[in-house]
Amino acid sequence: MEIKGTLFKICPTVDINLKAGGTMQKSGFVINYTPREGDFPKSLYFELMGADRIAQLNGLVPGMLLQVYFYVESREGRDGRFFTSMRCTHVVGLKAPADMPTTNGFPQNTPPSAPHGDNAFGTADEAPF
Repeated sequence: MEIKGTLFKICPTVDINLKAGGTMQKSGFVINYTPREGDFPKSLYFELMGADRIAQLNGLVPGMLLQVYFYVESREGRDGRFFTSMRCTHVVGLKAPADMPTTNGFPQNTPPSAPHGDNAFGTADEAPF
């Protein structure tokens, strides 16, 4: 599976103990994306397992547009509950934050055809409230 979104946060790398002994590195990152035009932005957390996959995060900065390739995995815990993870296999930076349109210094996920004017709706008469 794949998805595009704006990098929000890179999480710290931690060492996890394996059942068979030894350790493995684990990290993650959060992206914001808008499922459909007009929807509120959503946040998604992706896991990266292993130093080679974690190295893909080098050079990425918050606000950068990313293409994320991943798979979804669920497993049963000791207490019978199920846990779902989105495991990133590959991540590609598409646009640097300087290339992205901004408002008040914050990257925007809105398409360039968004209305312009005194507010997001163009005029006070078009506001939904």
